[in-house]
Amino acid sequence: MWQTIKNLLITTFVAAFVWVFAESETLREQKMPARLTLVTPANARYSFVTNTDLRDVAVDIWIETNSARLENVERRLRSPLEVVSGSGIVPIIPGTYSLDLAEILRDDPDLATLGVSIRRVEPATLNVLVDELETREVSVRLPSEVTTTLGTFAVPTISPPTVKITMPSRDMARLAPKDAAMIALPIDLIDRMAGGKTETLRGLSLRPPFDIKDADKLRIEPATVDVTLTKPSRGTELVLAQVPVYVRVEPDQLPRWNIQIAASDQFLTNVRVIGPEDLVEQVRNRTLPITALVSLSVTDLERGITAQTIEFPNVPAGLKIESTTKSVRVNVTRR
Repeated sequence: MWQTIKNLLITTFVAAFVWVFAESETLREQKMPARLTLVTPANARYSFVTNTDLRDVAVDIWIETNSARLENVERRLRSPLEVVSGSGIVPIIPGTYSLDLAEILRDDPDLATLGVSIRRVEPATLNVLVDELETREVSVRLPSEVTTTLGTFAVPTISPPTVKITMPSRDMARLAPKDAAMIALPIDLIDRMAGGKTETLRGLSLRPPFDIKDADKLRIEPATVDVTLTKPSRGTELVLAQVPVYVRVEPDQLPRWNIQIAASDQFLTNVRVIGPEDLVEQVRNRTLPITALVSLSVTDLERGITAQTIEFPNVPAGLKIESTTKSVRVNVTRR
């Protein structure tokens, strides 16, 4: 009796073991999400992106593998799968291509090591662009907003005056002959300079022209420049007790609106005028009048704006106007 029970238990255990082993080795098809990232070798003379300039693509993969390997496959797919240009069937010759993603993933060494069979991929294909890199020499200059701020400065000396920009040919086509690499010059560096002294600001980084700032594989060589500036003395200062504030609108809008500046904001007080002695003297004797201006667009009028920033128009280069009041209150109503 005991021998019979013993044989039955052994038979049951062996059968269960065989079933578990067979179950673990049974091939199953399963859908899994994955991300593909397009990789261009560092020393390549071409760019490799999707036709929409993306480098990461979300896909769904139907794989066939056994249960024992499924966890390892899931762990691998948590990280992007690399599609490297120039390896296997991925092209490197400039042009537009439609890649068979299932074929590419079947060639992936990690998935092959895990014993995965790729049944299908959605989307099934990926349109990519392989583009040759071009290099062009461009000039270097300070942004216009900086040169406006530095109106009292002598013409800067930039070293080197030109740099080389490298990027894909499709992006190079957007680069106009007048475009230049822009110097990232922090205004606080200028503020700390002593008046009347020449200084060289070293290692200033460069920014690409605005039209190509998003170009793929963009490279500027050298990446930094030195700028030598001479900051003149602060000059003469004059304090104006009152400066009138005027409103500027489109002429055809005047009959439609009543526009009033708050009574207490119609004049700015204690406005400082700083600059060369000859210009400050013109302000003093009123041959160079200083006025504040509030510009209101049609949109401002339509939404009934209640405050607007002031500006000082027609101020010659070298003259600086400072006011503690930055905006004034306005009342806009329809006629």
